[in-house]
Parts: sequence; C-alpha cells; structure tokens
Amino acid sequence: WYTHDEEVYYATSTNGINWTVYGKVFEGNASYDQYGIKDAVVIKDQLYEMFYVADSGDERGEHDYLAHAYSPDGIIWIKHSANPFIRIGKEGKFDEKGLSEPVLLKNKNNYTLRYAGIDAQNNRRIGMAMS
Repeated sequence: WYTHDEEVYYATSTNGINWTVYGKVFEGNASYDQYGIKDAVVIKDQLYEMFYVADSGDERGEHDYLAHAYSPDGIIWIKHSANPFIRIGKEGKFDEKGLSEPVLLKNKNNYTLRYAGIDAQNNRRIGMAMS
C-alpha cells in the first residue's frame, strides 16, 4: 500500500523490483478526510488495519487527524465508526499545526501508535497513543 495524490493504492511484488499495481483502494470521502489521505500504514492482524493522516481542509492544520480503517482482504476498506480518533492539538500544543508519519506497532494484545506532531514553528515532536 502506498499513498499517491492523497489516495491509497495497492501493489504487489515477488522480488521487490518488479511491481504489479492494482490501483486505488482507498480515498477520502468523509468530512475529516475529504481533502486527502497521507502517510497510510497497514499491518495484518486478524484483519488488515490501516492508520492514516486525514486532511479535512481546516485552515489551521494541513493534516488534521489520525484515522483508522480495516479490511478483510486489504482491498475493500471500512472506515472505523469512531474516526477520527486523534485530532490536532489546541494552540500552544506540540501538535497544534498538524499530525504526520504514523508508525504502528503490535505488542501481544495491544497497539502502540507513534506519530509526529507539528507545532506552530514547524518543529516535529513524537506523540504516542496506545490501545
């Protein structure tokens, strides 16, 4: 899976050099991601789990939210009903201007999500959420 033009595409390879591109599999169509999707990360657990940066078009932050979708096959995706689950911070917070670069780790029975928060001076700091 990779993001291009603010949408998610799917491709496979048997050797890491030659790729078969299957096309777009996920796009923003909700109020919180209607202006695009960036930095999608996918892992396979019982289902495929995708976490991504969602852009709502809010003038305060270019990348407003972190959101979640799941899929039984990695092709057909369902957005989680609790989306968006992390929003940009209030003024003065480490993530007041945006969120980016999520990294998802699975530890036995829970997930750890690390992400970059962008402050008013465009400094990046690491945020973490656990479930």
